[in-house]
Amino acid sequence: MKTHIGLTKENIKQINPDDLIAITIAEGGAMGDMDAIEIVGKDLKVYYTHFGEFKKEELEKIIPFLKTISGGFGEVSGLPEDWSHLYTGYGNNLFVRPELKDKIVDYVRENYKDSELPEIVELYSHWYEALENIVRSDTR
Repeated sequence: MKTHIGLTKENIKQINPDDLIAITIAEGGAMGDMDAIEIVGKDLKVYYTHFGEFKKEELEKIIPFLKTISGGFGEVSGLPEDWSHLYTGYGNNLFVRPELKDKIVDYVRENYKDSELPEIVELYSHWYEALENIVRSDTR
């Protein structure tokens, strides 16, 4: 179960960018929590903040690809090879390590195939559940 830990000036110093496996970014104007950022480490802890709560340079230290990406609402360019992008609809973006991308999509497709909701909505709603199951099954 996903529990948010507020990102602070103290705990941001403890985050190693190499340990991150997923990051969500809700664009300005996104449905849901606009300008929100969730940062997930290998330990599945989820740090949470909003753009504007930290200087851009502080966020770029833990999320270096913020320096290079551009685009919006499903169109993203400038992403380094060690990250992949999944659009989760309505201005919400999920960035994951490439080895996790297809596993997350497959998990959602398999577990929510009978849903009447569009797959993109299921991905938005269940990406963390998928990630948690993948990480836990990979560590057994």
